[in-house]
Amino acid sequence: VTPVGPRRTKFIDVPVISVKQTKPVVNKNRWPELIGKNGQAAVSIIKKETGKIIQMYIDKFIPKMKLGFTNVVIVKEGAPVTLDYRTDRVRVFVDDKGIVKSVPTIG
Repeated sequence: VTPVGPRRTKFIDVPVISVKQTKPVVNKNRWPELIGKNGQAAVSIIKKETGKIIQMYIDKFIPKMKLGFTNVVIVKEGAPVTLDYRTDRVRVFVDDKGIVKSVPTIG
């Protein structure tokens, strides 16, 4: 039943969802030196570098916890990708020969 008259306002509880914002713990967010390299090698380099940086951060603030930058993916040039920005992901764009064509960047 819809209330009629001057007191037509009805208060309801609406659930609120809190979304956690992620902050990158890696100071380096671009790898321009990897342009022209093999895509698989680039992925390995990024995982190795960021794994060391993140592990140093964790060792300092959260001892005994292990973490690595594992969300490093190869994407063929021109392939459709999602437009969301993620601080835990690096996309490595390669050509048909598997060579890195643009700067791998966190996002």
